[in-house]
Amino acid sequence: MLCRKYLDNSSLHGIENKQALKITKQNILLEIQETLLRVCCAMLVLVRRRLLAGDFTSNLKLLQHYPPTNISHLLYVANKLRAHSAG
Repeated sequence: MLCRKYLDNSSLHGIENKQALKITKQNILLEIQETLLRVCCAMLVLVRRRLLAGDFTSNLKLLQHYPPTNISHLLYVANKLRAHSAG
């Protein structure tokens, strides 16, 4: 309350806006993290059978040298994972 005495309304709105921007930035970063996680999971889903059939060494090589992939399909699978986790 003491701060309000010394700050005019425009300063208070600036502080509130900065706090809102900080929250928005945190939400954006969280959304980016979740999207990247879904893309990584989608990559695993797309090579699932090869992973299940392989041993540790071949699986490690497969993941280190991921095969060429249709990016549209990869993003489609990632989006399906999003819908699945939300429902």
